[in-house]
Amino acid sequence: MRSNTKNKNTIKQGPSPLAPVESLIRKLEKVLGKLRVGSGAEKRVQEQLNALQYAQEWMTGAGSVGRQITNSERQEMMRVIMAMIRVTQKMKNKFAVGTAQHTLLRNRLVGLRAAHAALRESAPKE
Repeated sequence: MRSNTKNKNTIKQGPSPLAPVESLIRKLEKVLGKLRVGSGAEKRVQEQLNALQYAQEWMTGAGSVGRQITNSERQEMMRVIMAMIRVTQKMKNKFAVGTAQHTLLRNRLVGLRAAHAALRESAPKE
């Protein structure tokens, strides 16, 4: 008789929030290289990339010694990431549960929400 090593009562762990953020950063870097310099799309992608890179610094623990940003820059980064969350949520609802696209977007949402939380945490303590 074979032993079943899987425990049916265990809770399935989700992905690390850092992995989808890093994946999205790589994707945005690739896209940025294909856009016309000075275009609106290039500016938008650069804003997204900047916000995610800064959040990634905080998620990995390097943020507290890394670059400093103003509160208005932080607010803008949080706005950019919230817009990404809304678009990703809308896209995720278009795909059936269990499909690769749905899973990718679900994992990306986990990362984007963690990035947003990291930006919130990066605010100076009063």
